[in-house]
Amino acid sequence: AMIMADSMLRALDAANGPARATLVRRFFEGRDRDELHPVGGRLREHYARLDYAQRNFRLVTRNRQYNIEERYRSTQDEFDDRGVIWVRQGAPDQRVQHNVPEIEPNESWRYRREGGDLIFHFVARQDVQDFRLVESLFDILGFRGAMVARDSGDVNVFAAVEELARSREPLAPRYSRMLSAGRGGGGTLQTEERAAGRRAIAIGTTTDGWPRRYPRVLDGTMFVAAAGADSVGPKIQLAFAVPASALTPDSMEAGWVHVFRLQATVLGVDGSTVATMDSVRRIFTRTPVLAGEQLLARAPIRVPPGQYTIRAALEHGTAGLVSRRDTVWVAAPAGPTLSLADLIVGSRNIRLFWIAEDGDTTWLNPLARFRRAEPAQLTLEIGGLPVGTPYRIEVRISRPGGGNAISRLFRGGAALRVAFDGIHPGGLETVRRELALDEIKPGTYLLEVTVTANGANAMRRQQLTVVK
Repeated sequence: AMIMADSMLRALDAANGPARATLVRRFFEGRDRDELHPVGGRLREHYARLDYAQRNFRLVTRNRQYNIEERYRSTQDEFDDRGVIWVRQGAPDQRVQHNVPEIEPNESWRYRREGGDLIFHFVARQDVQDFRLVESLFDILGFRGAMVARDSGDVNVFAAVEELARSREPLAPRYSRMLSAGRGGGGTLQTEERAAGRRAIAIGTTTDGWPRRYPRVLDGTMFVAAAGADSVGPKIQLAFAVPASALTPDSMEAGWVHVFRLQATVLGVDGSTVATMDSVRRIFTRTPVLAGEQLLARAPIRVPPGQYTIRAALEHGTAGLVSRRDTVWVAAPAGPTLSLADLIVGSRNIRLFWIAEDGDTTWLNPLARFRRAEPAQLTLEIGGLPVGTPYRIEVRISRPGGGNAISRLFRGGAALRVAFDGIHPGGLETVRRELALDEIKPGTYLLEVTVTANGANAMRRQQLTVVK
């Protein structure tokens, strides 16, 4: 009940006997697959978290009164707010306390997350065994203390405010910036810090997580995209690039063997498991991978058309890398509407490709870094259109961030804009175009492709970097 959504709890209440066990099993196994853990791991982790919370965060009194700065109001009365976060998010990656006689008992927790770190602040004001969540570090000083800190703008003006900020420097760079910003920038940083705390509470008290961890972080890049359909059906492409400095190969008489374990889970929009992968790749090289070079590989996963989320993990020795949760669009060959798969952008000097059903080559560059002197190879797959349907493709490369029309005008608009027309042959059409980058200045750009047909349009975006 502490981590299930209300809709799931209603389904659980409506079920009886073995059906209830099946619902709970699916609930936890879905989280196992999403976080790339062995089946059963998340359930064991849940009970371990409950045991820890019961032993360390149990409430002595259930008559809880809230102050104005304590915005989160828990609906359960078994644990204090630390227990709520612990059961949902697990043990924090970092934990800081600053307990002195002049300041109420307090602590802050930091969780590393793919969408940005989550930092939670707790204070025990009415009962030393009842820690409450607050939005800002300075709410630990109470409503009046937080207002004084905000109005002054400078965290160095008052000793208690400065002490709290210094105690949290290990958690986030923003506290060091507050200490050095002075009155001019301190107020803005406090506003940003409060907004980050509000976001952390919203995420931490409504979601749960158990991110995959490795003894060492693997220095590498992972790329995920839906593309490469064949006569059997569409696929999702997983590709990775690992620099020579991160490789730990096994030597043999004929050369070197690089062993990688690649795992992935593809989930539907309803959270159901669509496909999984758990494979070991052994890549042989006759000579060592030179400094500055990358070891590249690709692995496809077959899936039906649709929209999915996918997470992948790459292991090499004791190091590992987990991708962010990506959304992919797998184009449908037959209607009822226009569909466009993810963009594939490659370069002939990056030797990673596959031969498509039409016999042509699809190039893939997981690094998304392209030299100005070498054209980029763009591949897209268009489906859902009847035979003979005219369509138009517009390709635009521009600086990310957008802005209004006037700002775009003074920045010079798109660095590259081209358009071309075609007649759809039916089924799933693969379109390839070469994009010249020699007129584009080095920098990071957003590639945007829009396909228009029969009054409908589909658009896909991908970030890329142009170098000399």
